[in-house]
Amino acid sequence: MGNVDKKRLALVRAIFKSNTGEMTYKHGTGYFITKDLVLTAGHVLSPAPSEVKVRLEEPSDRKDPWLETKASPVWENQKLDAALLKIDEPIHDVEAPLWCKTSFDKNVEWHSTAYPLASAEMTEDGKAYKSAGLEGKWYVDGGGGQGLQELDLGVEHESDGQWNGISGAPVFVGDELVGIIKSYKTGYKGKRLDGVPVNQFLSDPAFQRELKPKCLSPLPRQLWILILTSENSDEEFSDTVKISIDKQRETINKVTGLPSDLELRFVEVKVTEALNEPTKWYEAVEAICEAPIMVADVTSYQPAVMLMLGIRAVVRRGVTVPVTSTELNESLLSELPFNIQETKLIFPWPDSDAKDTRHPINRIGEAVVNGLMQLRGYPTYLDLPAYDAVRCAEPQVVTDESNVQVGGAKVPELKGIVVRKAEPERILMLCSFNEMYKEYWNYVSVKITRNFRGAGKSIERMLDISSPRLVGQALYESIRWTPCCIIDWTHWRPNVFFELGVRLSCSDIGPICLIEEKELDLEKGTFPEQKRQLLKLLRPISYKLHGSRDPFKSAFERYHSFLNGDQEYLDPDSAIPHNATYRTVVNAFDWRQESFARTPHEELRASIEILQGKDPEKDGGFQALFSSNAEFKQEIRRSGRERWIAAWYYFRNRYEPEDFEMSKELRNQLSALTECVVRELGKQTDPHYQRIYNEAVELMDKLDKLDLP
Repeated sequence: MGNVDKKRLALVRAIFKSNTGEMTYKHGTGYFITKDLVLTAGHVLSPAPSEVKVRLEEPSDRKDPWLETKASPVWENQKLDAALLKIDEPIHDVEAPLWCKTSFDKNVEWHSTAYPLASAEMTEDGKAYKSAGLEGKWYVDGGGGQGLQELDLGVEHESDGQWNGISGAPVFVGDELVGIIKSYKTGYKGKRLDGVPVNQFLSDPAFQRELKPKCLSPLPRQLWILILTSENSDEEFSDTVKISIDKQRETINKVTGLPSDLELRFVEVKVTEALNEPTKWYEAVEAICEAPIMVADVTSYQPAVMLMLGIRAVVRRGVTVPVTSTELNESLLSELPFNIQETKLIFPWPDSDAKDTRHPINRIGEAVVNGLMQLRGYPTYLDLPAYDAVRCAEPQVVTDESNVQVGGAKVPELKGIVVRKAEPERILMLCSFNEMYKEYWNYVSVKITRNFRGAGKSIERMLDISSPRLVGQALYESIRWTPCCIIDWTHWRPNVFFELGVRLSCSDIGPICLIEEKELDLEKGTFPEQKRQLLKLLRPISYKLHGSRDPFKSAFERYHSFLNGDQEYLDPDSAIPHNATYRTVVNAFDWRQESFARTPHEELRASIEILQGKDPEKDGGFQALFSSNAEFKQEIRRSGRERWIAAWYYFRNRYEPEDFEMSKELRNQLSALTECVVRELGKQTDPHYQRIYNEAVELMDKLDKLDLP
């Protein structure tokens, strides 16, 4: 049996200060997993402490034995009850622990060292805190049931229930770190402990990010451009992008309202570097989520590039410019992947040079400017498909049944008709539609149908789904909402990898990936490096055409493990869990770009401008389609008046009168809304409108007086 490294063992003290100045304390055990990161139990640091200190087990020559750390953890997972503390003064001679990456099929002996007697009442600094050895048996079949898998630890010498400082202690089997202690198991009279297995930590992308040096971070906070280069990008691609955008720098700054002398920042991501290891993949996904502008080299529509574009399509209503070095004619344009066909693709025109306005060195910057202007002026701006479609409500189907209830209420008019969720009824298959794939589809669909555990399930491709909705809309809705999604990589089709990116970034249930074993021979194909990396990172299950059913059985065993919340024992240096990309996106995407993040008065104003334009009198008419219809035009005016009134009432009552007196910014916003109400109601004879008009005029006078010197 190995020993706990005493150089890593630490006592964790959380200090809580009340409003009256009273100090209370919590103590736990921690373990250095790097020279400046201490792993401990999350509840030791809850609620948020005023201060946290860490004390090493082994003595040091420091005058103050307590090491300073930030009060807030750099990583915390409430479900796992675990946290990472970053120490201001790193310790030395610490290597990464030997993580346990394998599962056990029989009970094993475990051991630990902790501070079990460090109770909450021990507050004096001079007290001699003593560690104690712990050991027992890990029952590998225990800790299951509902919720996350836990360590079921029997202890050799039971306690009397007073081991308050044991939380966070490392659990070892031999020399391998298998988890940390969380709490006592209730009902076992101090003879059992709960623990968190390390595979739960290692499956969390945010935890992994803290362990490795960050290549791209910190990402710029103001306007910046992400350049995505492919496996064989021309060396001049990045330079072309930078020159083209820099030529438009002054215009870009005007459009975005940034200082004219602000330098534009560029961050370059090469797909083969992003796929090299999980932490680099998580960094790349974060950059895709955060980049206001992204320019991607889509030459040859490489699988990894298309995968990352699929992620971008879900997470960002930003400016995305796809560029190819291939000259395209009408025939080649018609052969583009349909996801790319919906985008404005920039490609070199024949015989064009740097002086030609049609050359990419000029068109890329212009495309960015146009995108920024439209993004600012049109709330529904998109330059990639999928963004709105994956934000739709879960689709439903209608079937003939009795006792109809919709939303919990009976609907007599729909007697004999039932509305239910559509997607759980089927398995969604994303695959090539090439004629060469027909034989694979006939084989795979039969194998999947026979191996899926669950009656009544049907396997369908998008061509097979009977729906009146637009194909693109129905496709992306289904990719998000269908629990069981199978993606066949066979033939490495660009559209399939774009759809894979969409699925990875919008569903907490990862797809089941398949690939025919002949496709694993990469030496004869194109882009072998990124294909090897994708195979290693996402681990598709290989099958043989007209071969054994075992791969499909394994595929559904993996799928059901996803549903049960089981964490696979993966090598954290090479593979990612099925939902790791989604979890990275959840933590990284800019939620402020979502429409609901606007305040009610901003939302009302935006809805008016969609129908009437920003200034209908100046522009000479309304923007709403068919607004030349007299009755419809009157209704648009009425709706606009009511929305201006609603926005005005909301904003003027949202704040106290003294708030407007103190804040010129708030006064300016209220003045602008008030002017709109006065303008809209000035010629109205309705007494209700006249009353509101008089209120608005009176308020304008008050606001004007507040702004006088």
